Amino acid sequence: MTSILQETPLAELSPLNSLSAEQYSTFITILFEYLIGVPTNATQEPYEKFSLFLSTENLKKGFEGLFFNLIEFFMVSIKHRRSSEYIYTSTKNNSLQEDYVMQLKNAYGRHLTVITTLFDENVFKLTKLIDLEWKFGITTANSSLNTVGTCFLQLKLSTIQNGEKRDVVVEMTLSQFYDFLTKLQQAATEIQQA
Repeated sequence: MTSILQETPLAELSPLNSLSAEQYSTFITILFEYLIGVPTNATQEPYEKFSLFLSTENLKKGFEGLFFNLIEFFMVSIKHRRSSEYIYTSTKNNSLQEDYVMQLKNAYGRHLTVITTLFDENVFKLTKLIDLEWKFGITTANSSLNTVGTCFLQLKLSTIQNGEKRDVVVEMTLSQFYDFLTKLQQAATEIQQA
């Protein structure tokens, strides 16, 4: 049986080299706060911190894509019990400068046990989907000219976990939606074959 959480190609990381040492340190701190929150369905605080970080540091929206690419890369790495050396090699091969590679490797090593434990403890906690709302849209105006005319999808998932109702809002580009749909179809196939 193949894994639903596929190996994630790591994006070109060279834009992170343009961050100052302090900005990069903040980026990494928020990244791992977000990862720690994923298995426990914690609050949106790390994402809100990241959005605030982008706006106060006047950084381009492209860093948001890198942030979520790294999240997915780390989630797969954690699932497959990848070592810090794997993180080092993978990020170094994607044009990240040496000192930033070492920071990422060390942060991964420091947080690996905590995140793995949280994932393991929450593997069997089920979230029940009770409602789904969706909207397609097209970006008509933006400060970045290259995003005008792009399609996006907004999903609002109403869920219940541990007796508590919770709404989760997700926004995806059209290509991310098709990738998500493919993964859902793979999951459905695996469930039917089980």
